[in-house]
Amino acid sequence: MRPWLQYTLARLGVFVLVFVVLLLLGIEGWLAAIFATIIALCVSFLALGRLRQRVADDIEARRRGAGAPTLAEGDAEAEDAEIEAGADTIAAEAAADTGAAQQRDERD
Repeated sequence: MRPWLQYTLARLGVFVLVFVVLLLLGIEGWLAAIFATIIALCVSFLALGRLRQRVADDIEARRRGAGAPTLAEGDAEAEDAEIEAGADTIAAEAAADTGAAQQRDERD
């Protein structure tokens, strides 16, 4: 079974279990649904970490399989492009400053 399906069913199961327990305790339906949502969210966050990590790994594997660069590779390429653009700008500014200084020296 796919990890995202297991994770979704586990979260849904936690919600339904908490919702039924709250209804059996006599809490109104709409209020039980709100409390069940909050409680299920907390329980899922604390108890389903391994499943959540498997879902994340599956998503990453699918992205790599599609030929898309990983997040780190995409970030590295963007950083390299930005560094090169910055270096070109700095070189152009330095050349302009040097040219201006030479013109001042020639006038003096």
